[in-house]
Amino acid sequence: MALPAATSYVPLCLLLHPSQGMTPPEESVRLLFLSLAMWRFPLQRRKQILPQQKKGWTTVVDLEEYKKMTWSYLTNVKQTWQYDGIAYIFRKRGIHLYGRDCGSLKMNHPILTIGIPQHKDKNYGVDLYVPVEKKAQALSLIKDWDRIREYAELEQQEGKAAHKAFEAAATEAKQRNAEKKRAARREKFGRMRAQLFS
Repeated sequence: MALPAATSYVPLCLLLHPSQGMTPPEESVRLLFLSLAMWRFPLQRRKQILPQQKKGWTTVVDLEEYKKMTWSYLTNVKQTWQYDGIAYIFRKRGIHLYGRDCGSLKMNHPILTIGIPQHKDKNYGVDLYVPVEKKAQALSLIKDWDRIREYAELEQQEGKAAHKAFEAAATEAKQRNAEKKRAARREKFGRMRAQLFS
């Protein structure tokens, strides 16, 4: 049976911003329609718009640099060892990652899947992206998954130290960018004050 096109007759403002006075039945209907609308949204289309949304996590230390980068879809991983292996070899080769957790069936559609037991839940994994100019190199590195599994074992040994170094560098970059923004605001205010009293 075909599902109704929920968003064609339910106002988007009702789906996203319900009024405070909604009764429980009305709230249930809103959540059902919202879940239906999300279910109908094609996964491939979601993959295409993710780089523009800039939501998720990244291995880029400086977020101001990250905002200027263009990302290309690489692959989807569903096992922890797959990501660990990719993270290890990409860190060694200087390839940054941008990832987005796609969730699971129950997480994405809590109303429709309320009767599905946890052990039958479907994991959609994590979509991984790399800088456009590094995609060819990245694809060549993930061809051999046996090698990726070996890298995952090495990541178990080096991962904690690498993560600690990343956090320290990211904190330093954040503080540096914040100071640049404060200096820019002071300079702008100084120019405005000079124009006002000149």
